[in-house]
Amino acid sequence: MTGVKNILINGEEPGAIVFDGKLIHAVYKPGDTLPPDVDWIDGHGCEAYPAGVDMHVHDRWGEPKREDPQHLEAACIAGGTATIVTMPNTIPPFDQANQTRTRLAGFNSINVLAWIAATRTNYTEREMAYHYFSRQIPGAKLMMASTNNPETLVDDGLSQRRILEENADLDCITTIHAEAEDLIKRNVQEYKQLYGRLLRQHHCKIRESQVEVEGIRRILNIHHDVGAGRIHIAHVSTADGIKLILRAKSRGQNVTFETCPHYWTFNNFWVEAGNGGFYKMNPALRSPEEQLIVLQHLCNGDVDVSATDHAPHPREAKTNPGLDECSSGVPGVETNIPLLYDLKTRRMISTKRFIDLTSRNAAKILGLNKGSLAAGFDADMILIDPFAKFKIDDSGVKSKCGWTPYAGMTVNKIVFVVISGQVVAQNFVEQQT
Repeated sequence: MTGVKNILINGEEPGAIVFDGKLIHAVYKPGDTLPPDVDWIDGHGCEAYPAGVDMHVHDRWGEPKREDPQHLEAACIAGGTATIVTMPNTIPPFDQANQTRTRLAGFNSINVLAWIAATRTNYTEREMAYHYFSRQIPGAKLMMASTNNPETLVDDGLSQRRILEENADLDCITTIHAEAEDLIKRNVQEYKQLYGRLLRQHHCKIRESQVEVEGIRRILNIHHDVGAGRIHIAHVSTADGIKLILRAKSRGQNVTFETCPHYWTFNNFWVEAGNGGFYKMNPALRSPEEQLIVLQHLCNGDVDVSATDHAPHPREAKTNPGLDECSSGVPGVETNIPLLYDLKTRRMISTKRFIDLTSRNAAKILGLNKGSLAAGFDADMILIDPFAKFKIDDSGVKSKCGWTPYAGMTVNKIVFVVISGQVVAQNFVEQQT
């Protein structure tokens, strides 16, 4: 067995943790006698937390120039994320059960699950995925609006309703990209008439707040009419969208939602700058006022999960001035936990809130034995050095894309990572050794 001692469990209580295989065997508090037959590692007084669970990661399978399993694993470990759920809207899309399961075999050191695509015609595949591979495929992804793969688009209400009904019968989660495709098309036509060529600085206006709010309103109404099923709304970026979800929760709908660090860190002015392509994503960035409101909801406990929508496009895919030629999405698995820890150090969120956002709530939604440093839970743990900070820099990015929108920000170091009971990273700073 392996143990880590001289740590602050959940950042607060001194103690030690022992791993036995893939599980936490025991947690020791001050005054307890530590067993001698353990390979002990000195944690140097660092803060211990459950490793991250990220519900929204694009691994770019089939696009080797953008990412590969080795680079993605390295990025996850650097960011303290032990578990990810990958997206199906790849090229080609993952809409078949065996195909999706085969894809997961490419990863070695992190825990990887996958959403299967929810299309108009693949009910049988979704049924097979959930009944035979539910531990790896917790549910299906419904794309209400256009993204990088049109084959996964389901933009009509009747099909959306049928998919929610089918997934409710299967008792699997439907995770949803909630934007109104018809409003996007309307805005595209309007801006084409005004400007001729569409540029990336038009992105936040074409995919304006109302596009997301209307998408959320529609899917919540459908879900309410269906009367059953678990839904999770991805990457929520708007104040009114959050209000709609909270109202649905209050009337008993089984809905959870996530936001992403970029929605409370940046705003639409970043897209309009000279390097604005690096801040283009779907849904789009919002006004400074909405940015602040999203942050408030994140801090006060309304947001269930902080996910990343990790989308590791290469630099050349983000520099074209054309709207459609500039890829949407930013990398994020390396920075999610450090950025949230920074909120904790500034006392904007509590320790409990930090753990809820980074691991515990996602684990509950997905039905995983994770998100707690307690005996019997999966042995996924990180240590953060509360005294060692570093400046985020493109040169240190592990993802194959080689850049990050958070370059220049200063955060704390994740110095130790355990996944499934195995030490996968150990980088204590020199002054502690």
